[in-house]
Amino acid sequence: ALLVATYRPRAPQPPTTGGGAMSQNNPSQLLPSELIDRCIGSKIWVIMKGDKELVGTLCGFDVYVNMVLEDVTEYEYTAEGRRITKLDQILLNGNNIAIVRIYIRTPTSLSDCAKRAG
Repeated sequence: ALLVATYRPRAPQPPTTGGGAMSQNNPSQLLPSELIDRCIGSKIWVIMKGDKELVGTLCGFDVYVNMVLEDVTEYEYTAEGRRITKLDQILLNGNNIAIVRIYIRTPTSLSDCAKRAG
């Protein structure tokens, strides 16, 4: 069985003096871990260092941003072209993750855009 560790952020702390990009004086700003926590159960797109990208449902993560994804599609870019692999579940090492974002299917052609706009 695969162990899923989910990081839960601490309760909000009282505002502090001073500034900074992640200042607690502005409650609309979230810590990166809080943003990732909000993605649990959602389909995400992960760009790894190197030539791999993954799309899957985020099941959990830990303080090191190691992630467990389910229903994963892995895209690997090689000299021969793009290789696609389907995986039921995967544990990603947080040290190898470059970018994480919510997955939004993009239209594959301009005609798809026209259909959605019309």
